[in-house]
Amino acid sequence: MKIRKLGAGLIIISLLMSGCSSINKSSNIDEMQKTESNNEISKEYLKITDYFMLLQVPYDPVLEGCLSEEEKQELLNKRILKPKSCQEVTIKINRLSDKEIEIQGEGLADNYSSQIKLFSHENGGTLVGKEISFAQRNLIELFTFDPQNKKLVLVASTSDGEEGLGILPKFNVNDFLSADNALPSTDGTPIIYYFESENTIGVEPYTWMQEEFENRTIEYTIYLKWNGEKFEIIKEAATNS
Repeated sequence: MKIRKLGAGLIIISLLMSGCSSINKSSNIDEMQKTESNNEISKEYLKITDYFMLLQVPYDPVLEGCLSEEEKQELLNKRILKPKSCQEVTIKINRLSDKEIEIQGEGLADNYSSQIKLFSHENGGTLVGKEISFAQRNLIELFTFDPQNKKLVLVASTSDGEEGLGILPKFNVNDFLSADNALPSTDGTPIIYYFESENTIGVEPYTWMQEEFENRTIEYTIYLKWNGEKFEIIKEAATNS
């Protein structure tokens, strides 16, 4: 199981992408769900590079600096870029395939990585996923494509905390423990979502440096598998090394 250590960046990085999101953050997750339910997942086919051009792509996640349209196109063409407004930063595309783009940013106090993934829809449409890893924190956003307005619509975000996760199921730390080892309170343990294999999102509690886990181990692993309509929950006994 991959545990991502959050460290001191936990509180600061909860503000990531507030200025770079493809939607107005004043819209809450309930509104996202309504939008998703009223707009069927598009059957219109676009390349992953087309979706990339529609997304807000940060070059500095903390200061909310985002690439311009011209810079995104240059990055796709040359696979490397120094943003005009932040020359100390270098952004590279490490991988570009039909269903995935991997980006790495260097030159900040903490380097960051970003992934764009396509979750295939059985009827020919696509769910677009964006993950940013920065200061040992993972944030995920999921979008559908609105063909009428030619834009991406946010349907899930792990950065909204208690406001909800949209189409992603919500978990707490006791979902990863047996009833005998359950914690009396689940408020102090963050739950991390991260891209795993194709069409799969991993979910795990962050337990590093937590007193409650000095004598406890995670007993279950949880994955979310996209089946073309929703994410199915796969829960299995953990293999602890």
